Amino acid sequence: MTVPRLRGLSLRVRIASGVLAGLVVLFSLFGVLAIRTIEQSTNVALEERLRLAELAARSVDALIEHTSGQLKKAADLLAAGGDRDEVVHRAEIHELLGEFHPIVRLSQDGEVLWIEPPVTGAPGWRLADDAEIRAALGRWETSVVSPAGDLAGDRPVAVILVPLDGEAGEPAGFLAGEIRTSHAGVALISLPRAEGSVRSEIVDAAGLIVARSAPG
Repeated sequence: MTVPRLRGLSLRVRIASGVLAGLVVLFSLFGVLAIRTIEQSTNVALEERLRLAELAARSVDALIEHTSGQLKKAADLLAAGGDRDEVVHRAEIHELLGEFHPIVRLSQDGEVLWIEPPVTGAPGWRLADDAEIRAALGRWETSVVSPAGDLAGDRPVAVILVPLDGEAGEPAGFLAGEIRTSHAGVALISLPRAEGSVRSEIVDAAGLIVARSAPG
């Protein structure tokens, strides 16, 4: 039944049908190739972003590990020198450590004994009553803390708390320091530059942004 009908079609219709079928096959092939190309380029871009994120994360880990060791040495020196040396040398300790701003001396109960550099306009340490800080004070070990409270956009990357031993090894309080991505105009963490579709951010444990590669 179909053969007579096909034979009855004009030559023009048959040629048009053949061209249309060829175009459909050709466009389908190009569509499949385009989709595969887009998928491959997307995967390459994602792998590149992942490598950049891993490098940035390693730099943050290295900074925290290094500064934790430095703060621990400073705490040992303070414990060995006594209360008088703390007052005399606290500015020198802040300057020598370099990565922390500020450095805070806390009692065993979390009372702020001194802060360097001193805070103008508002006495004390703004994180003294933070829930995560208070929890770390009860562990009597070196802790890396992400503050829980809202700091109005001025969030440190981390806060390190190191316990101090007093005479005969009894607890004598803590030495705490806030770490940021830069200090005194010097970058401490290298984030991938914001260009094109690349945007880098450091997010704390609460999901809040503590640093970004570009404003906005």
